[in-house]
Amino acid sequence: MKFNDSTRILLAIEEIEAICNRQSDVDEILDQILKKSLELFSCDRAWLLYPCNPDLPAFEVPYERTTPEFPGPKALNETIPMTRDMAAYCHRALSNIGCPEIDPHSDQAIKNDIALKFDVKSLIFMALKPQNDDAWMFGLHHCATHHHWNNDERYIFKVIGQRILQLIENSILTKQRTENEKKYRLLFKAIKESEQRFRNLMENVDAVAVQGYGLDGTTQYWNKASERLYGYTQQEAIGRNILDLIIPSEIRHAVAQQMRSMAKSGNPIPSGELLLQHKDGSPIPVLSHHTIVKVPGRDHELFCLDIDLTERKQAAEERVKLLAQLNQAQKMEAIGRLAGGVAHDFNNMLWVILGYVELAFEKVDSSQEIYSDLEEIQNAAQRSVDLTKQLLTFARKQLIVPKVLDLNDTVASMINMLRRLIGEDIELVWLPADQLWPVKVDPTQIDQILANLCVNARDAIVGVGKLTIETQMKTIDQAYCEKNSGFRPGDYVVISVTDNGCGMDKKTQDSLFEPFFTTKEVGKGTGLGLAIIYGIVKQNKGFINVYSEPGQGSTFNIYLPRVHTYTSEQTQEKTPGKKPVLTGNETILVVEDEPAILKIARIILERRGYLVLSAATPDDAVHLTQTYDGKIDLLMTDVVMPKMNGRDLAEKIKAVFPEIKLLFMSGYSANVVTHQGVLDDGVAFVQKPFSTKELAGKIRELLDGSPGIDPSND
Repeated sequence: MKFNDSTRILLAIEEIEAICNRQSDVDEILDQILKKSLELFSCDRAWLLYPCNPDLPAFEVPYERTTPEFPGPKALNETIPMTRDMAAYCHRALSNIGCPEIDPHSDQAIKNDIALKFDVKSLIFMALKPQNDDAWMFGLHHCATHHHWNNDERYIFKVIGQRILQLIENSILTKQRTENEKKYRLLFKAIKESEQRFRNLMENVDAVAVQGYGLDGTTQYWNKASERLYGYTQQEAIGRNILDLIIPSEIRHAVAQQMRSMAKSGNPIPSGELLLQHKDGSPIPVLSHHTIVKVPGRDHELFCLDIDLTERKQAAEERVKLLAQLNQAQKMEAIGRLAGGVAHDFNNMLWVILGYVELAFEKVDSSQEIYSDLEEIQNAAQRSVDLTKQLLTFARKQLIVPKVLDLNDTVASMINMLRRLIGEDIELVWLPADQLWPVKVDPTQIDQILANLCVNARDAIVGVGKLTIETQMKTIDQAYCEKNSGFRPGDYVVISVTDNGCGMDKKTQDSLFEPFFTTKEVGKGTGLGLAIIYGIVKQNKGFINVYSEPGQGSTFNIYLPRVHTYTSEQTQEKTPGKKPVLTGNETILVVEDEPAILKIARIILERRGYLVLSAATPDDAVHLTQTYDGKIDLLMTDVVMPKMNGRDLAEKIKAVFPEIKLLFMSGYSANVVTHQGVLDDGVAFVQKPFSTKELAGKIRELLDGSPGIDPSND
């Protein structure tokens, strides 16, 4: 087409605009513009090159229209290398605001690889520079003939190029907008998913109560854990001020100040323990952590994360309580060991004293003045024996002989004696249960328990008062034991002793069972009474509880375990008979590591006619039996000795003298011949200190009756 007047130029421009207005697809519009360019300029190839960047190694031709005779790079699906000549074209296009053209004379040719490859005779091109992308190049080729570009053609070419640039920029903007919209949609979706994950996490985390609130304290978020911890539902909490919900009134002002400071400074309230408030007003210890969530374009949100410390606090208190109980038990155990050891050594000395006193009685007449002196010595020693028995009871080393009892019968038999003990000013009320399970305990220990408790009750009552003794049956379950340390599940018979005396404070109760602890005046109590009760109860696998308040009296509950097999063990009265013979002529081997006891034992037995062999150590005793030619009828041995105990010694000696009788003696109930202080069946045992008559009677009983226990059958 010849652009020889303005009408033709406007017509060409209108045709290009018509193409742009008819189509909506950018690719289709660009293709039609290039097609129209072939027609307008009667050329063989119209194209768009991208990118127009001489510094890159190659370029492509994404849009192209050609005549059938001259296909271009797009038709051939080729990527064109950025040759030196092509780079020069790019530089010219980028640096020229017009339209560079190459139209040599007809007798000349464009001499570069690309022109030769694609039969280019003449060309015109221009750079298209969109704002947000690399430059493009728009160009036309004449391949069949040489062509010279006139000004009108250059003008129309430039107008078409500018219109293509607008399309490219619009396409870029549309693509960017589409990509941005896609990106924003993905981002919005991710935010929604993140928010949902956060909400699910916060809603379903059981251990953390989360509350969200605004700068003014208005609650905006309240998870399920907060509902459980504080008692408010989401509907009740959201919209109300956080201060009114869970902050106690005494700290509300201080917390409000901290919240305002946090909102103003942007620094969260430091984490720490707080005592907050349940809906019902009860206190809730929590570990509270605060944080600030900053969202652009929105007010800051404040979040509080609370962890319930109730169980931790209870566990810590329980640990402290258990530690105190452990310390108390260890202290009582240590004192018990000390008391047992002292009583053992003291018993040894007392037996020596009592033995020599009895020997002295045999040498003097009752009319002599020295006889009364010996009685005083004997009485003092006997009182000391009673004291050591108390120490051994506390230490749980006193030998006991338990029997199956009905405690109603046992207590009833003591009532008259207890009334005399407490005096006429105190009313004694006896309330036995209709029926009781049997228990197995040494009856003398029940006597000790009730006597000590009644004496303490008497001393706690000023003037007229009341003392109640009651029995009952009680089953302790595991749940009760978990709340009351020291208890064990099972069936128990309970003896309760209640007085309306002065009562006790907590400090006194904490030291109640310690030996030698007393609130009585000097000289009115040894401080061993309750310690003895404690030892008796523990020895019988029971436990004791005390309930007392100052001015309200005291109640002592003694729990003794039920025995499931009941056998009648009524004590039979011995019928009077002949006076027992307390002498003999048999051979007795005495083994004792305490020289004074060994000496007095030898003297006592020899005076009663026995032949006595003595040994200070177990090794000496074994050697003596291996070298002695005669018969040894009885072995009398201490239980606790260095290197070898009495039971092991008895085994060795019975290997030499199978028919020998055995008699064990000790200052306390060693587990060698007892089990937790209870005498093993079939064991002959005398507890130091013992009288000469008691010893002589026990020896004759063994020699004239059944043999001692065979250790090999143990």
